[in-house]
Amino acid sequence: MTRIVPLITDNSDIRKADERAEQKLARWRRIALEAVKQCGRRTLVEIVEPQGFVSFCASDQSELRWLLAERNGQPMATFSADVTSLSVVIGPEGGWSDAELATAQQHQFSALQLGRRILRTETAALVALTLAQANCGDWR
Repeated sequence: MTRIVPLITDNSDIRKADERAEQKLARWRRIALEAVKQCGRRTLVEIVEPQGFVSFCASDQSELRWLLAERNGQPMATFSADVTSLSVVIGPEGGWSDAELATAQQHQFSALQLGRRILRTETAALVALTLAQANCGDWR
């Protein structure tokens, strides 16, 4: 993983105008720095300011794009690819709106599921990263 982009979605808790947004961003960056030190990784994960979902989809230049969706997705565990860049988009606790699913499809995101159970966002991120590295290689 090289970059984390908090997304502002129809059902997300994060709001760009939130007065604590800068504090949250600084905290996330401190955690990322501590994690790099702990695991011995040489590259710091970039954590950028929250971005709207539509603008993120339009600007994403990844070779392969995955959208974790609790409905209408194919199983992620069976999906593999040989790519040099991959975006994995994890939805908010409330799930994706129909408009967001349509936007993702327009921008060539493949809808994938992690399994029968719906996971919390934090857990889904860890599972998705693990499966992406297992299925597509560990790029750095």
